[in-house]
Amino acid sequence: MDKGNKRPGQLPNVGGSSEGNNLLQKLLEATLEQTKVLLQLLSKDTDIILDGPSIAKGIHREVSKYQTQDRRISKRTIKGKVRK
Repeated sequence: MDKGNKRPGQLPNVGGSSEGNNLLQKLLEATLEQTKVLLQLLSKDTDIILDGPSIAKGIHREVSKYQTQDRRISKRTIKGKVRK
C-alpha cells in the first residue's frame, strides 16, 4: 500500500457533510436551549411564604363542607349506632 502523498480525491472526507454539520448545529442549539432553561430553574425563587389570612380564605369552603358533613353524620348517630 502506498503511504506517500495523497491526492485530494484519495483523502477521506474528514470535514463531514453539510447534512452532518446541520444536524450537529441543531443538537448544539437544543443543548444550549436546554441549558438556558435549566439555569432559569436553578435561579428560581423556591421560598414558600405562608400567609395565615390568605390560607384561611383558601381553605374556608373546604373546612365548612367538612364541618357540615361531620354534623350530619353526628345527627344520624345514636350511641354509636348509625340510623338507616
